[in-house]
Amino acid sequence: STDSAASSQPRAPLPPELAKQLEQIHKAGGEAKLRQSMDELRKLGDKCDAKVISVEAALHSLNALDADAASKHGDKWLLVSASAAAKRAAMEELAQLKRKLEEAAGGNEELARRHEAKADALAILALSPDEIQAQVPAGSSSRALASHESVTTLQSKLQALEAHHATREALACRCIDMTSSTRVVDARKQAASAPLGLTLGAVNADAGVEIEAVTPGSAADAAAVSVGDVLISVNGSLCRSATQASKLIAAAPMGTVRLVLQSAPYEQSLVNALVFRGEAPAGPIISDALAKFEPVEAEAAWFVDEHMQLLDAVADANGAFTSACISAEERSISVKQDYFKRLNDAVDAWSGVSAHVSEGLTFFATATRALETLETSVVKTVAAMEDERDELDKALEAEVAAEKAAAAAA
Repeated sequence: STDSAASSQPRAPLPPELAKQLEQIHKAGGEAKLRQSMDELRKLGDKCDAKVISVEAALHSLNALDADAASKHGDKWLLVSASAAAKRAAMEELAQLKRKLEEAAGGNEELARRHEAKADALAILALSPDEIQAQVPAGSSSRALASHESVTTLQSKLQALEAHHATREALACRCIDMTSSTRVVDARKQAASAPLGLTLGAVNADAGVEIEAVTPGSAADAAAVSVGDVLISVNGSLCRSATQASKLIAAAPMGTVRLVLQSAPYEQSLVNALVFRGEAPAGPIISDALAKFEPVEAEAAWFVDEHMQLLDAVADANGAFTSACISAEERSISVKQDYFKRLNDAVDAWSGVSAHVSEGLTFFATATRALETLETSVVKTVAAMEDERDELDKALEAEVAAEKAAAAAA
């Protein structure tokens, strides 16, 4: 299947810096830890709000006590009360803390919106680094490319060119027949694996392979093959090298193997005419020699023209195939780049939100301690003010009793 083909393709490693960042995020708890920290931040904010209400209630009690004592004792209370300064300091501190908490609460709301907006980007961080690596898109699949139209086209053009080679071999054999004395012999293979008894040598300058030795009593010897002959073809296939010709012979089935042989590697009559022409020009002699090829000239011209057209078609098909390969690779690179960008966005989002969450946790923890300290201070101030009020009440009662005693004595 396409999926199994893709899974077998090599996957690019994550960029080193990105892999390092993902590992650090994973060790820090990843996306789940970030959500937990966001929840802790919300709870700390709620705790601060509750503590503010508690401090305000204590300050309300302090204000009520102060107002009641001032109403009862007037200036005397203002003269004896030492807690008024502490009350004012507490109210100022609470006001400052509330302003900071309001700003922080706005920051929390913005942070929550950012976290929600980045939820999709952060989701991938729930995976382990190994799972993230396993999801890196694989390279372009050779199996997928094999079914591409350009591949089919290129294969058909190459097959057409290969088929055209058969015409070339037939044409070459006809030209050889015209230039030298050739003969056709049938050698008999007693078995499919049986040799013919030929030792092949160098490639002939024109065509074929020279025969260096013939094993006495062999099938080739029985067919009157001689040393010095040139083996032109085997069962209609043109011989291009000793190795290729040997394979043609070995591949021939048991039975008759048709060999086309050339008795001499050159046309002796043409050589004699050129050597013994005297002062006569060589041109007419060569022209007469070439005249014998006129029957195949049109066929040769057609072959060359057709061959060039086939080569052009192969070149065009190869260009389309190359473009398809490049396009497939470019798509593969683009998909991997998109995946890496997605990971980078997730890392950036996590880092940004995590840093603000950390700052928020530190602030609200500090604010909670400050409110707890302030509440303790206000409670103590209430107790101190109650003591001041009670002492003033006693002093005033004693003063009234002394005045009564003095009046009675008078």
